[in-house]
Amino acid sequence: MNQTLDGHSGQIQVISWNESHQKLTTSDQYGLIIVWMLYKKDVAGSWIPCVMQQGLPQGTDKGSWCEEMINNRNKSVVKGMAWNFDGQKICIVYEDGAVIVGSVDGNRIWGKELKGTTLTGVEWSPDGKMLLFSMRTGEIHIYDNQGSFLEFKILVQMKLGVLCVPVGLEEMQVIGMDWYDGRHGYIEENCPVLAICFDNGCMQIMKEENDDAPVLIDTGMAAVCCSWNHNGSVIAVTGTMQLSSDSKDSNVIQFFTPFGEHLRTLKIPGREVSCCVWDGSSLRLALAVNSHIFFANIRPHYRWTYFEHTVVYCYNRPDKPGTIVSFWDITNNECYNKLVKYLLGIASFGEHCVLATKADDSSTSQFALILCNAISTPVDSSRQRKERLYHIDDSPSGIAEVIQDLDRSYEMTTNMQATADPICCLTVSENMLIIGRESGTLQRYSLPQVALTNRYNLNCCPYEVAINCNSIERERESTGLGTNPGFIMHYTEVAERCLAVIDVTGILRFLNLEASTSSDDNSNMSLIKNVNNKDLSKFERKDVWAMKWATDNSELIAIMEKTRMYVLKEFEPEEPIVSSGYICSFQDLEIRAVLLDEIMQNPERPLAEHILDLEVKSLRDTRDLLVKVGISEATAFVEEHFHPRLWYLKRLLAEAALQNLDLEAAEASYVRCSDYSGIQFIKRLYNIESDVLKRAEINAYFKHFNDAEKLYLEADRGNLAILLREKLGDWFRVVQLMKMGKGGSDVLMEEAWNNIGDFFADRQNLPVFSKGNLAILLREKLGDWFRVVQLMKMGKGGSDVLMEEAWNNIGDFFADRQNWWEKPPPVHPTKIRTSISLSSVVGLNTTSALDNYATEADINNLRHSCRSDAREYYEKGHNLKKCVECYYMLEDYDALKKCSAGLAENHPLLPTIADMFTSVGMCFEAVAAYVKCGQVKNGVDACVGLNQWDQAIDLAKKYKLPEIGTLLRKYATHLLEKGRILEAVELYRKANHFVDAAILLHQKGKPAATKVEELKAWNNGNEKGMLIISTGLEYSQLQTVISRETATQMWNCLKNVHELWSSAN
Repeated sequence: MNQTLDGHSGQIQVISWNESHQKLTTSDQYGLIIVWMLYKKDVAGSWIPCVMQQGLPQGTDKGSWCEEMINNRNKSVVKGMAWNFDGQKICIVYEDGAVIVGSVDGNRIWGKELKGTTLTGVEWSPDGKMLLFSMRTGEIHIYDNQGSFLEFKILVQMKLGVLCVPVGLEEMQVIGMDWYDGRHGYIEENCPVLAICFDNGCMQIMKEENDDAPVLIDTGMAAVCCSWNHNGSVIAVTGTMQLSSDSKDSNVIQFFTPFGEHLRTLKIPGREVSCCVWDGSSLRLALAVNSHIFFANIRPHYRWTYFEHTVVYCYNRPDKPGTIVSFWDITNNECYNKLVKYLLGIASFGEHCVLATKADDSSTSQFALILCNAISTPVDSSRQRKERLYHIDDSPSGIAEVIQDLDRSYEMTTNMQATADPICCLTVSENMLIIGRESGTLQRYSLPQVALTNRYNLNCCPYEVAINCNSIERERESTGLGTNPGFIMHYTEVAERCLAVIDVTGILRFLNLEASTSSDDNSNMSLIKNVNNKDLSKFERKDVWAMKWATDNSELIAIMEKTRMYVLKEFEPEEPIVSSGYICSFQDLEIRAVLLDEIMQNPERPLAEHILDLEVKSLRDTRDLLVKVGISEATAFVEEHFHPRLWYLKRLLAEAALQNLDLEAAEASYVRCSDYSGIQFIKRLYNIESDVLKRAEINAYFKHFNDAEKLYLEADRGNLAILLREKLGDWFRVVQLMKMGKGGSDVLMEEAWNNIGDFFADRQNLPVFSKGNLAILLREKLGDWFRVVQLMKMGKGGSDVLMEEAWNNIGDFFADRQNWWEKPPPVHPTKIRTSISLSSVVGLNTTSALDNYATEADINNLRHSCRSDAREYYEKGHNLKKCVECYYMLEDYDALKKCSAGLAENHPLLPTIADMFTSVGMCFEAVAAYVKCGQVKNGVDACVGLNQWDQAIDLAKKYKLPEIGTLLRKYATHLLEKGRILEAVELYRKANHFVDAAILLHQKGKPAATKVEELKAWNNGNEKGMLIISTGLEYSQLQTVISRETATQMWNCLKNVHELWSSAN
């Protein structure tokens, strides 16, 4: 949204944001303070604060920022404002020394006048117990936050030690104080978190307020602002300084780690920069320059790596000291975590990765290397070799290594002095090591004998370096005499080694490592030789933050520029791909990238969508031809357009031909690219008659295993699906398919259980799982809920939720067998093998993998010792729906009534319970349940169905149902059919239907049709009297009238009753 906040009449000088309550606090040059808050309309159209709008759909209303509170002291200018860690208190300091602490709702908590001091800023401690005040003199004072004590005297007051300002300089002003609160964890235990920056560019970062050995940094610029990112791993400092490439001062922003390591310097356009601030995820930075706001996209330097389909990344949690290293298996979407106390870096190659850490204080070594496999388990090395140390300032020749190999007692002398030109990056290949230094020097060493062979001088500090591979795979058509004309030769060409260099300003250059150079010649920074008659000596790509050489082609490199990925083929960029992923691998014209920014939003649950598989343009074009044109045209395109990975494109053609079951075209493609395994596969397909099975085999060959399994099952070849999963080692799926009755044998089932046990045994050293938890997880996957309950009762792990699930599943087991209450008859142990679960079909041989593994006899004893009724387990599992079914099946209506009484109104189970009561004739209980769930009409129908007409009428009258007249007539007809006229009249009288009652009386006393005179007399006089008097008759009187046999007798009785009734009133 874009809204101008009108309210200040002067220049804004101080601004503060309350994240917890989403409030903005501003102050101008006249001391006016305004608290702003965003208001939005809810569904009813009322304006409410945005923090209360969690349930509103996004985008329905952008809202409006409004003034919530205004304050103006009218004495001085505000120099600093800061909210505490939970956003409940704000501290405001004025230039004249006044301090005010208020609450988030605008109430003043306490105030203080610091006489004789000029304040310039304020900052809270992370726990909210201390306040830091900066003075114009450059001093920083710490105060207790207890306002009641500060009203009388300062309880705690001391000068914070400032060590970064050189002795002898005049007083410097504090321009920034930022104390990271640790809400997103710490990158290292007890790392520096309190940053204090002065206008002369000096900055010190302290672990706490009493730290006497802070990290001291000289930024070399005139600083104006400093700010931590969201997790305290990077601090940004803005200001002005003269860069080496400029003749005058420029606006810059520098980034440092908490330990003082300089990360990057970024030049900012504009005349004057005044402030910088991070967004909530530290992926963007906002800079105030002149009257504009610039946004800089930040690419964090994550500590991560990729190997063997596993992404390794690290993150921090506030409740755990140290760093959590997560090994994410992207194939199975499983994470294995490892807690490292002091992590320095991560690297990988082949099937392992290495973690560089600081050694514990108890260790004699300073650093340690931990070699791990893809599931974070440390790998023990059986071969011990003495480490070799080299100093970056030395010039090793490799002779010392030869002597040491011949004489084990020989000790190499190593320079242990600190260097003035530290190492900033390195890369290695099979025969060379290249190290970059902050001065711009690149040093090249030979391997395996470490010898310094070359030095290359850059005019900038390298940030990242990478060496290409040393081969290019090509094809050409042979026309020589020694070979048949037209035969395609597939050969490997040795390529020149090239070094890609990204400097700290984001500029990419290339260095030819094959050129002969002298160590003292500065011209050796010549770039790659001319390619295709193009001069690459001035080749540069700006804003590059990541790169990756193809592992199978020395001429292909993928680079990241801002939010685009470029593939450089012979240093010519292809069409860019929009992406912000970090490049994992580049092989076979495919690039795999991981969205680490998205993963870090919720690092404990990475998603498969965070992995991107991208293709280079030539591969995309070939696929488009296959889809839009056809195999033959695509083949012609590949033949006409040379590509260093032409054989792979032909494999793509073969794949497309196989998908169309064009075996001849596929075989021809495999022959031309010398893919002998593909040729053998085609031969196997010729022996298969079913097209469905052919497609299944093709999907399996191209690793589309789920599609292959689906086709096998559609063809009713479950045994082939099981065989496929067995070859893949997916033993859980093997068990699942065998449970579905798709095939298999007892021997295979036993092998599956043993392999599953081995699977958990391999993970027994995981810190987040105990062996008991793994045992429970195994039994849970197998559906053996009896054993799950037993293990949890033994204290081996689990949770209340899992226990309830176990009870419910055991209840289902007995419910399926109609064992509602009584104990089942004794079962022979051999019968349990087919009745309990598949975990009992075979004996488990995994005692080496899990502790307290039960034998089958133990499980049988458990099943006999448990009371085998579904009701008991459903009650333990708090499964009300199943409990109601059990009560009904057991005819335990008292329990059913208690359950109904204990349910809340409109509970979804109440209609079911009411139907149950109705089915067994319990009308009163059924009506109570129907009324409780608001279904009164169903209650009336239940009463009618059970012939409880009185209750039905009372219910209809009580809730004023419109169908009461129809209901009365139905009941009256029912009574008359049984000759119960008196009850029918009484029914109408109780319902105040007196006319209907009189008509019944009239029908009762009417003479036979043959007595015409008597019938006329009755119709003329009796009907009116009967109508009037029947309205006031009591039941006993009405019974007396009805008992008369003729109309005359009935009329005389009515007159007597009427006269008695009149005289009494």
